[in-house]
Amino acid sequence: MCLYNLPGNKTSLFAEYRETHVIFDGQNNRNDGWNSNTSQDHDLKDYSIGARFNPGSKINGEIKLGIGEQEFENHHDKNNITYRDNQSWIASTNVTYTPTPKTKVSMNLSRSYETSWQQQSNGYSNTNYGLNLRQKFTAPLFLITGLNWNHKNFKQYSYLPNKIFDDYAFDVGLEYQPQTWLLGMLKYEYETRDVSHSYYKDDEYSVNTFLAGLGITF
Repeated sequence: MCLYNLPGNKTSLFAEYRETHVIFDGQNNRNDGWNSNTSQDHDLKDYSIGARFNPGSKINGEIKLGIGEQEFENHHDKNNITYRDNQSWIASTNVTYTPTPKTKVSMNLSRSYETSWQQQSNGYSNTNYGLNLRQKFTAPLFLITGLNWNHKNFKQYSYLPNKIFDDYAFDVGLEYQPQTWLLGMLKYEYETRDVSHSYYKDDEYSVNTFLAGLGITF
């Protein structure tokens, strides 16, 4: 990463390169058609530029934009289906806004290209949006709540239906901190998934979670 601070030290610019080498060990070590010449081994390369900013006491964050590439080491898989290298724009934004000492709002938006865990897909673009609120009531009580949407668009083989997963999540809870070293929490979380085609119906789900916790710092 290269970093350059603008005059005033409130904004810095940066350029970033990230490379991930993905190896499917289970495919490389088999003899049923999967081997080192047919495995899904590939490289992910991300090129990004961005800025970090902290113009005042109420807002700060980071913005990043770039290109993500997927390059396969082999030409085809065990079924003689050709691997296709992929390229997609990527982005990341994280902003925190504190309008009052009692209220903090954070927002994150990201888009990346990820490795698929399935043999029928080369990879997928992953878009995520989140919005969170932390509100202080009469000390030492806090309200915490958040919304999140995750959109996965898979690069499927041409003989399969278009595959898109939309995951939605919501959480709300209370934190109680009578001392700096003691924190109690009650929280409810809900998550559900929608799919783009009935072929993937088995991947749909809904989950309700209730949490209770106690933390001690020493």
